[in-house]
Amino acid sequence: MIAFPRRVARRFRAACAKCTSGRPRGPAPCVVIRQADDRVTLTATFPEVTLELACAVPLVRGRAAVLIVPMTALEAVGADTDESVEFDAGEGLTGVARWAGPGSVPVAFVLPGRQHDPPPRPEMKPVPAGFLAALHEAARTSSREDGRYALSRVQVRGATGHVIGTDGKLAVVFGPFVLPFASDVLVPAVPLFGAPEVRAAGDVRVGRTDAHLVVSAGDWTAWLTVAPVGKYPDVAAAVPRHAPTAVVLDRGDAADLLSQLPGLPGREHDQRPVTLCADGALAVRAGDDAGAVKEVRLARSPVTGSVVRVVLDRRALARVLTLDCTALRISPDKALVATGDGVTVLAAPLDPELAVAPEPRAYAPISDPDTNSKRSTSVKPNDSNGPAHGSRHDPPAGDAPDPLVAAEELRAALADAAAKAARLVAALKASRKEQKVLASVLANLKQLNLGTGELR
Repeated sequence: MIAFPRRVARRFRAACAKCTSGRPRGPAPCVVIRQADDRVTLTATFPEVTLELACAVPLVRGRAAVLIVPMTALEAVGADTDESVEFDAGEGLTGVARWAGPGSVPVAFVLPGRQHDPPPRPEMKPVPAGFLAALHEAARTSSREDGRYALSRVQVRGATGHVIGTDGKLAVVFGPFVLPFASDVLVPAVPLFGAPEVRAAGDVRVGRTDAHLVVSAGDWTAWLTVAPVGKYPDVAAAVPRHAPTAVVLDRGDAADLLSQLPGLPGREHDQRPVTLCADGALAVRAGDDAGAVKEVRLARSPVTGSVVRVVLDRRALARVLTLDCTALRISPDKALVATGDGVTVLAAPLDPELAVAPEPRAYAPISDPDTNSKRSTSVKPNDSNGPAHGSRHDPPAGDAPDPLVAAEELRAALADAAAKAARLVAALKASRKEQKVLASVLANLKQLNLGTGELR
């Protein structure tokens, strides 16, 4: 007989649901319940993850035991209570699980085998609690399928201490962490480390065996199977060495932008594009096929360097903001680089043709209400002794326009005109190519001597 709190069964089953990526296939694995002295462990082995949960129980000397039960048995006995449940094996492989009161369910136990032996436990070294978040966020960023590279996995680089995940369009790099091994390993991208039951645990430790990366947190231990083969892209090489434009995001601006992103126009587009325009301050624009345009200006987020415009998937921008990356480096036609505390995000730009040009009064400012009044200035008229004979008499000026605002509008108009000119040049080049192809086809037809004879 082995007894442990019903709460343990519930927690373990909830975490087991996070040990596979995507929808689980096939039957659930069995659970190995092992008791030794004052400690009970529950262990389940999935295709690429083995998960263990330990709990302390009253000391029962000489009562070491191993029972193997179906996962459905934990579903039947689990509850949010510290009340104990007892698994009692009778004759053969039949038995019962009972708890206080009338509660009890029959259990069909499984015959133990070598596959139920505990996995090897290496020497474990402590790492910061952020290592769990790094594994979780890297797994979220990974792809569902592999191609040339093993993008469905998370890379842990022992020598540099980085945890990396990418789907080929977005990449996250966490660290560095001090790890007790020097090799690079590819491990499954599973949502286990984002589960509330695991992420709240403290005392995070890491170890390495020949076949597993072992991560423990509190009473939890996970053996992640290391892929024996597989290539992974060199994410570090994709970081631009020099970026002409830098942005420092104000956290208030970032929070406001994050709340507005889902409602910006163009969310029905497959790529959900938004245009980032860095010009003294950062502006984020979006539009749709109906011509609706909305602009969000981040007036408290200063920009240094040259004026640049880049198009991103708003989901990638949301990840940047969610991971609290406040420093942006923008380069034309290169990945946007965003950095925060212990994290770097690379977001690949979309087609520049998806860029949205500015439109007057199409923005929702994120700034102090007194910003416009502070920028208003008065322009002193030129002194003169009177108009010269034959000169034009200009009407008296009322409120003189702000020259800075006018300059910004002119710059935006010029940028829009340049973009339209570039699209026109591209269209003309395409038309010229079509004409050359048509001329070549006609010449080949003449060589084949295909006349335009009449039908008979």
